[in-house]
Amino acid sequence: MSGDSHGQESKNADYREFISDEFMAHIQPHMRPVVGVADLFQVGESGGLETADSLRFLCELFDLVQNDLRAVLRQRVADREFIDQRTRACFELNRKLRVDYGDRHYETIIGQEDALGRIVVGPKNEFYCKSGSGKFVAPIPEFLRGHHVTLFGPPDDAKLSINAMNAFHRKLPGEPAIVAELLRDFTGAPMWGADDEDSKTPLRADLILAGENLTNCFKKNISFTDQRTGKNYSLESTHLSQPIKRFPGLAIPCAFLFYKKNPLPLHLYDFALHLFANWNNPKALVFYVPKLENEEEAAYIRVMIEHAELLIQRAHPHYQTGTIRLIVTPTTPAVAATFAGYTNNTIERRPVLTVNTVSDATVSGTIAFQTGMENVPKNQSLFVTLAPTGGGSPINQTITP
Repeated sequence: MSGDSHGQESKNADYREFISDEFMAHIQPHMRPVVGVADLFQVGESGGLETADSLRFLCELFDLVQNDLRAVLRQRVADREFIDQRTRACFELNRKLRVDYGDRHYETIIGQEDALGRIVVGPKNEFYCKSGSGKFVAPIPEFLRGHHVTLFGPPDDAKLSINAMNAFHRKLPGEPAIVAELLRDFTGAPMWGADDEDSKTPLRADLILAGENLTNCFKKNISFTDQRTGKNYSLESTHLSQPIKRFPGLAIPCAFLFYKKNPLPLHLYDFALHLFANWNNPKALVFYVPKLENEEEAAYIRVMIEHAELLIQRAHPHYQTGTIRLIVTPTTPAVAATFAGYTNNTIERRPVLTVNTVSDATVSGTIAFQTGMENVPKNQSLFVTLAPTGGGSPINQTITP
C-alpha cells in the first residue's frame, strides 16, 4: 500500500480549485476550529456522525491516502486535456477526409494511447485483463446473494428512508394480483441504494441527516411522525430492504470542513464517518462505487479501504480486515480487476434493475421483477414498466438476464 504521508504538508489543494475566491472570502469569517481535532476548521453546525473521534479518523485516513488521491485527480486533468486535443484532431481529420460518423473509417479517440502508453478511452488490449478461473476471490455474504433490484434515493429524509426500508410491503392502488403471488414465497430482501450522489447539493445539514438516518436504519430504530398529517412511519418487522451506501464521486470537495487550510474530499468524509459509526455491522459495510474512470482510480479506492480497515482494526482489534464489500460499476476491465480482494466476477453478471428516484415509486413492482427472475431463460429480454405513485411518466426498462 502507498500513500503514507504523516508530517508532510497537506496536498489537498486540488479541492481548493473547486471553490471560488469569492466563496472562500464569504465563509472565512464563519470558520472556527473543531475542538479536539488538530488543524481542522469547520463552517456551520456539527452533528450526527460527526464527533471528535470520527473526525480525527477522517483526517488520519486523509493523511494516509492523500498522495494516491492527488495522483488520480491530476491524472483526470491530464486525461481531459488529452481527450480534448485528440477529439479536435479527429474531428479535423474526418472533416478533411469527408468521412461520415457512420463510416467504419471514422476516427475517434477510442483506443488511442497517451504519452505514457495508457489507453485513456476504450478497452485495453485483450491480453491486459484476462478472465480468471471463475473461482470467488472473496466470499459473497449471504445477504448479498441473489438477483439485485435496487431503488436509489438519498437517506437525508427520514420518511423516504423508512419507505425505502419497507419497500417490500408497499402496494399501489390497483396493483396487479400477480405481484402479491410473486411476493408470497419471496425470502430475500430488496436493495436500497442509499445515495449521497453527485447531483445532490452537498449541504452539511443534509449529509448529517443522511448519516444519522442510514445508521438508524441499520440499527432498525428509525421512526418519523409527519407533523402535518400526524401519520407515524416506522419499520416493518420482516422483509426490510438491504441498504447499499453510495458515497459521492472523487472530485467533489467538502466545503464545510477544512483540514490544513484546504477542503477535505467529500467522498472521504462520507465514507469514513459511515465506517467509523458502523464498523461492527458487516451489513452496513457494503458500498456502491460508480463512475471510476480508470484502473488508477480503482486502485485508489482499494488503497483507501485498506488503510481505513487497518485504522479500524487498530481501534478495535477483533475487527476483521476484508469485511468491506463493494458493488462496482466498471468502466473498463482493468477497473474490475483491481479489486481482487474486494469483489468477485460473479457480481457483475447478476441482473440489476436500477430505479433513480427522490419520491415514492412502484417498489413492490420492482420486487416482483426480482422474484420472477429465477425462472427467466438466459438471454430472454424482459420489458419492465414502473409507474411513479406521485404521477409523471412511467419508467420503461428492457432487461436481458
